[in-house]
Amino acid sequence: YNVRLYATTNYGYVDSTSFQVTTFELPTASFEFVNACEGTPVQFLNRSTIPSGSATYSWLYGDNTTGAGANTTHLYNTPGIYMARLIVDVNGCKDDVTKYVTQAPRAQVSFTVPSATCDNLGLSFDNNTTIAFGTVGYTWEFGDGNISTNANPMHTYNSFNNFTVKLKASTGFGCIDSASAQVSLI
Repeated sequence: YNVRLYATTNYGYVDSTSFQVTTFELPTASFEFVNACEGTPVQFLNRSTIPSGSATYSWLYGDNTTGAGANTTHLYNTPGIYMARLIVDVNGCKDDVTKYVTQAPRAQVSFTVPSATCDNLGLSFDNNTTIAFGTVGYTWEFGDGNISTNANPMHTYNSFNNFTVKLKASTGFGCIDSASAQVSLI
């Protein structure tokens, strides 16, 4: 735009000057993300609206680290919920957006099996699984084709043998981990 400024003194003298003003449209910062399980990077996907010009992207991941580029990934050192921020700069005009992202914890799967036994009735399995935060669901595979979704099940085997028992833990964030152990019935 061409802008002209007029100045008038108390005595009626008029002077003017003109200059060129350039305006730029603001970008609109936006991003999507894919929460991830511990040990897997969180994906950040730029969805910003960019007017004409070259954009730069600055990411503040919420754990005192930063990144750059339109799309990026970040692996957090500790599971948690973080405030991630994207700053978009086009021609010196900036916009930013902040969202909560989750680096989900994995369950530490552990269980105790009965020691070798001569009795196959009502064996008790003790679940020692822990998780930093969130919920966990369980699936037990007893090695004889039977399963249970109880946290601490009891199971009766129909024969005497060695069986591989597997405990699978599925978190509310979709992280799946498992552990296996042998049960000996003699």
